[in-house]
Amino acid sequence: KEWQSTVEIAADAPLGSKYWRLSCARGGTGARTFLVGDLPEFIETEPNSRPAAAELLTLPVTLNGQIAGERDMDYFRFAAQAGEIISVDVMSARLGSPLEALVEIHDASGQRVPVQEARAGCDPVLAFRVPVTGEYRLIVTNLTYRGGSDHVYRITLSAIPHVMAAFPSGWHAGQSRELELFTLTGARVPEVFRHTLAFPADKRGEFIFHRDGEASTLTLDAGDVPEVVEQEPNDTTAAALGELLRQNQN
Repeated sequence: KEWQSTVEIAADAPLGSKYWRLSCARGGTGARTFLVGDLPEFIETEPNSRPAAAELLTLPVTLNGQIAGERDMDYFRFAAQAGEIISVDVMSARLGSPLEALVEIHDASGQRVPVQEARAGCDPVLAFRVPVTGEYRLIVTNLTYRGGSDHVYRITLSAIPHVMAAFPSGWHAGQSRELELFTLTGARVPEVFRHTLAFPADKRGEFIFHRDGEASTLTLDAGDVPEVVEQEPNDTTAAALGELLRQNQN
């Protein structure tokens, strides 16, 4: 069944994933994911299944939508300036949605724009450098013909780079460490930027990291045991033994 309800979100609520469930006298549901963000939110409204009915977005924005029926396609349009890096972070599988999101960017003439594509789990993340100032279209559909009220998606569009991953992805709590940030900039491969981060001393476990000027948040880990970073070459047994000896000497 389907019904409306209201969720109250505190102004100081931490960003990232939260989990919710429903329960009653007969039992309860499994936990589901709810996202708390810090950008303006836009909710898709049908009909927007044709290019002429594309809904106007103002970047940066987080778009919430559904592929509500068989062969449904959702069209959106936005303005971009030449040289900007537009990132498109799609969340569907990460929300528990059965949607296998297929996403494309078209220019004003309807031609597909080449993009750099990566994967966050099973979800696509796109980036492209705007070739010409003008209006562009975002098209969202399902890889198969299926759709329904549970085929939801959440897409963040912004004109700032998207960080896919950090290496290492954690460090000892209370210590500083230089991280390699792998960032989508519309190039053939992710660019690597370096950032020194002081890991929190007052907490252990996962925490959300966000750097000003970037579109994404990363989940990092603050540990409480000694940390070791892999070093190449370590593709042989002899190299592995040498690494263990080096660690023991340190």
